[in-house]
Amino acid sequence: MSKQALKGFALICIVALLIHKWLLVALLFSGVVFYVVGKINLHQMKDA
Repeated sequence: MSKQALKGFALICIVALLIHKWLLVALLFSGVVFYVVGKINLHQMKDA
């Protein structure tokens, strides 16, 4: 493998890792938001 190809491959790997990290963060965040919204909705239903 040429050094140029290796650099390109490393760059793609780093970008993929960053994207996956942000996807995980986004999934966790949306999960927390859904959980909180669900709890609030349940409380409002009980009060009604």
